[in-house]
Amino acid sequence: MVLFTAKTLSAQPPACAVKIDQLPNVAELRGFHLGMTYEQVKARVPQIQFGPADQFGVTKTSIDPGFDRSFDQASFADVRTISLDFLDSRVVNLWIGYESTFKWQALDEFVAGVSKALNLPTGWSVKRGGKQLTCDGFSVFASLIAGSPSIRFTDDPAQETIATTMLKEFKEFIARANVIDLAVAVIIGVAFGKIVTSLVEGIIMPPIGLLLGKVDFSSLFYVLDHAKGQPVSLADAKTKGIPVVAYGAFINDIINFLIIVFVIFLIVKTVNRMRKKDVTTKDCPYCLTAIPVAATRCSGCCAELKAA
Repeated sequence: MVLFTAKTLSAQPPACAVKIDQLPNVAELRGFHLGMTYEQVKARVPQIQFGPADQFGVTKTSIDPGFDRSFDQASFADVRTISLDFLDSRVVNLWIGYESTFKWQALDEFVAGVSKALNLPTGWSVKRGGKQLTCDGFSVFASLIAGSPSIRFTDDPAQETIATTMLKEFKEFIARANVIDLAVAVIIGVAFGKIVTSLVEGIIMPPIGLLLGKVDFSSLFYVLDHAKGQPVSLADAKTKGIPVVAYGAFINDIINFLIIVFVIFLIVKTVNRMRKKDVTTKDCPYCLTAIPVAATRCSGCCAELKAA
C-alpha cells in the first residue's frame, strides 16, 4: 500500500507549488508540522512517548488528548487524536483527527477552511472517499472519520524512501535460495499429496478391503448414540447429526502418512547415492586416516603408500 501510494504520488504533477517550509503555523494544526524533530515534538507535548523504529526505520507514535485528560485541554481543544510517523528523527507523516465540536464539520467546508488557513489552492481532487492536494514535496488528504473531519500531511520523498526500502528488502527476501526451495517443495508436496491419495484410495485400499470382505475403510464408523437412529453410511450420519467415530478415515490417513514417509525415505536414499563422493582424499589402508589422493606417505602413521 505504501509502495503503491508513493509511486502514484511521484508520477503525478503537483497541483500546487507550495513547499513544506512555506506552510504557516496555524492554530488548526495545534503546533505540529512536517519536519519536526523528536526534541521539538517533546517540547510541544512533554508526556509523549517514542517507541523503537520498525524494520524500515519508521517510528510511529500518537497522542489522544480527546480521551486522555492529562493533556492540556485548552491547547488541544476539539482534537481527538494526533498520529506522527518519524523517519531519520523527523516527522514525515502527520495525521490529526478532530472532534464533532470542531468548527468545520462538512468535508467541503473543512477543505475550504484548511486551504484558506494554509494558503493552499482550493482545487483538491476527490480520492478514496476524501479529497487530496499534491504540492511540492508533500501532499494533504482530508476525509471524514466517524462523522468528523481529519487531515493527513505526508512527506512524499520520505514515503518514496520507505517504499524503496520495502521493495529492496522484498527483493532480497525473494532472492534467498531457501525461499525458492521452499516454494518448489510446497508445489511438489501438493502435487505429490494428490498422487499418494490416489494411490491409497484407488490401488492399495481396494485389495485390502477385498481381502477383508470387501470393506471400504473410508466408510467405516462406529455409532456413539444409537437412540438417534442407525445411519446407513457416514454421509447419512452427518446429515442426520448422529455422533459417530469415523475410524476408517483415520486408518486411511495413517496409511497415507506411512506411504509418504516411505517414499521420502526412498527419495532421500536415492539422492544420497547419486551425490558425487569426495575424490580428493583417500583412506590410509593402515590407520584409515583421510589423506590427499596423491599422497605417498600417511600423515597419521607415516606409512609409505603407493602413488595414486
